[in-house]
Amino acid sequence: MTDVTGYALGGHAYELAQASGVTIELELDALPLLPGLAAVIRDENLPGAVATNRAYVGDALAPCRLSHEQDAVLFDPQTSGGLLISVPEQRASELVERCLQHGCLAAAIVGSVEPRGEHALRCRG
Repeated sequence: MTDVTGYALGGHAYELAQASGVTIELELDALPLLPGLAAVIRDENLPGAVATNRAYVGDALAPCRLSHEQDAVLFDPQTSGGLLISVPEQRASELVERCLQHGCLAAAIVGSVEPRGEHALRCRG
């Protein structure tokens, strides 16, 4: 488990994958996003650290076609407040349900952990 702050979702998922010797595949369409975020991204209200975070992950991210919005969501350091938690697949739905029952504003299954492949991080969505 890690908090998703300055290194953004992409950076923290990358660090978890590296430390654990696995590949993490993120389902970007499953991410719970704040209302109005797409408009903010379209208006280019992004910090310079988006590029820094993208460079930090570098070639550890498998080549993928990310929309401008997906790229921003994956690497924007302003995503503070969320947690990225890895649990066994058979417990994931239960964790989401419990989080929502106990007052979390959003909780979702946003990816999977797989044996280490060529890249530490992959994206879908």
